[in-house]
Amino acid sequence: MKINWYDTENYIVLDLETTIKAPTPHFGASPTYPSNKVVMMGFNENDQEVIIYKNKKDIDDFCKKVNESGVMLVGHNIAFDLLYLCKHGFEFGHNNIWDTMKFHYIQTGRLESNPSLERVAKHWRLPFRKDTEIKERFKAGIGADEIDEALLSSYLKSDVDITSKVFYKQKQYMGLQGHDFKTYTMEMMNAIGVTSDITRLGLNFDAIAAKDMMTKDFQLLTSMENVVAERWEKELPEPILFNPNSSLQVESLLWGGNFTIATREKITDENGVPMRFKTGENKGKIKTKMVNKKVEVLGLVSEKTRNIFSDKKWEKKSGADVLQHIIKYEDENTKASQLAKDILSLRNLAKSHSTYFKPYVNFAVHDTIHPAYNHCVTQTGRLSSSKPNMQNISGKEASNGKIQKYLKAREGKVLAEFDYAQLEIRVLAMASKDNQLIEDINSGMDMHTYFASKIFNKPEADISKGERKMAKGFSFQLQYGAGAKGIAKFWDVNQSLTQSFIQEYYERYSQVKLWQSNLEKETQETLVHKGDLKDGKAVPRYFIPSIWRDKFGKPITQYCILGDISGYTGNFYPSPTKCKNYPIQSAASDIMLVMLNELHNRCKNFDIQLLNTVHDSVLVELPDNGEAGAMCEKIRIIMTQAPLVLHRVFNVQSPVEFPVDFAVGTTLEAVKSV
Repeated sequence: MKINWYDTENYIVLDLETTIKAPTPHFGASPTYPSNKVVMMGFNENDQEVIIYKNKKDIDDFCKKVNESGVMLVGHNIAFDLLYLCKHGFEFGHNNIWDTMKFHYIQTGRLESNPSLERVAKHWRLPFRKDTEIKERFKAGIGADEIDEALLSSYLKSDVDITSKVFYKQKQYMGLQGHDFKTYTMEMMNAIGVTSDITRLGLNFDAIAAKDMMTKDFQLLTSMENVVAERWEKELPEPILFNPNSSLQVESLLWGGNFTIATREKITDENGVPMRFKTGENKGKIKTKMVNKKVEVLGLVSEKTRNIFSDKKWEKKSGADVLQHIIKYEDENTKASQLAKDILSLRNLAKSHSTYFKPYVNFAVHDTIHPAYNHCVTQTGRLSSSKPNMQNISGKEASNGKIQKYLKAREGKVLAEFDYAQLEIRVLAMASKDNQLIEDINSGMDMHTYFASKIFNKPEADISKGERKMAKGFSFQLQYGAGAKGIAKFWDVNQSLTQSFIQEYYERYSQVKLWQSNLEKETQETLVHKGDLKDGKAVPRYFIPSIWRDKFGKPITQYCILGDISGYTGNFYPSPTKCKNYPIQSAASDIMLVMLNELHNRCKNFDIQLLNTVHDSVLVELPDNGEAGAMCEKIRIIMTQAPLVLHRVFNVQSPVEFPVDFAVGTTLEAVKSV
């Protein structure tokens, strides 16, 4: 059935109670865990009486009816409920979705992550029945199948009833905000259906081979830890045992400091004479006690490197950036340099094990990973994922590169990843309307090489890859609100170089600077004297405007932040960094969600499945039937039509195009190597 995507008048409010069978580390009630099932379902249609279903056939028939009717589905954290309904035949893509949790999150400026139904009801001053008994049972891992039916039914009816009342209030609020807010909200809501469908399908994962590699890596990690510990214990006085996983011990060995050792000390009387046991099997032996003693170590870092750190006002710690600086400034064969290299290698292997292999293997179910996509966590609205985190798998660094070979296309399929080129700088051009920036983007000018030639005072043809990379980094950090000092510290360059870059950047893109300045002023005018207490003061809240505006110039959505406090005046102010960063990052995220809706709607008839999304990219799986290249080109064209979609959704005219690159392979490793 073809539905009206913005119809909110025909709806079903629903809630489910389920078993809690998934073992740790899974979420106990995980809807993608095979042995979990629906125990009871409550719903009402168009605010009529709540109906309770316990029979599987009734729920199956409900899902069939819902698929055919195109009715809007409403719930609190509705992704959880809909993923369970997929086990009963529900299909994503036929219905509008409304999540009362996400609406509250958007309405209140995204400051509060994953607001509970109780919290949302309180916002609307609605009475909320808090059933502590049921909640405590769920918290203890007791599923709905182990709870008295009458008690569970009463609890479920109460939740459906309060969700209905919240939905009514939210609908009223939306009606007062105008058409543009409604369109925006429905696009954001329906993206929940797309990411839930991605969760349902999951990524094919060779868990057996990955587990074997994880075991080998763990053995290597243990061996490396022992080797590194033995190697550097020689630099410490006995009987100190060096722990390479202790940041404090690494710091003390590098820079000097105190090590605490446990040792036995003689017990003496007031005259300093050792005391002896008078009876028992130890009779005549000197009494002793365990005490902690501090032993000072001078440290391995040279005076030359220490002076460099002091001049640059860097912390003398043991973080990754500090270790990199030590390697850079110490002579290659010094002990400090070798220790820094050992610790970095050890940490990289440990990260590969703990961040990628272990969670991926533990969360795999029947060789499939089903990550959860969280819409209500970040302050910008950008998606995050968990159980496991799939948002950190896109890079090429060594720590995650090894796991990518085990993420594979299913039999008879291939993987393809589509990536928007420089999405956020294109959003910046849309927002600022800077004519020079727009011209540079549309002409295909290499902005990073251009700025590198300016700050290094060299012809563009002579700019090295490293110099271009640095200018590119400067550009992105400036867009994210960093200043000359912060950028210089990150890149370990003279601040005059980063100051020169910023000057060149804003001279060329003067409208960008003006837009950022105006946005900060507009944010300051949104001051609300209500917020969390800090040092006895009520922290004010500010609302950073979105780049999306209605026909009257009013922002369609906003981002709530708590005020920062000035160390000079003691007054609060909105963070300039957040004012610059949030609208751009959030708009880029909005564009991705809107285009995910578009892809999901247009690709479902071509046996193309969306598998993952990371910031400005999307991973898909499609048939390996000799036409994969042609299908990829169709997907690429759909994604490049973002300006048309944005005009439809946000009523904006994009002055720049949205080019898309793609790569194809049978494993994620193969895709990333292109």
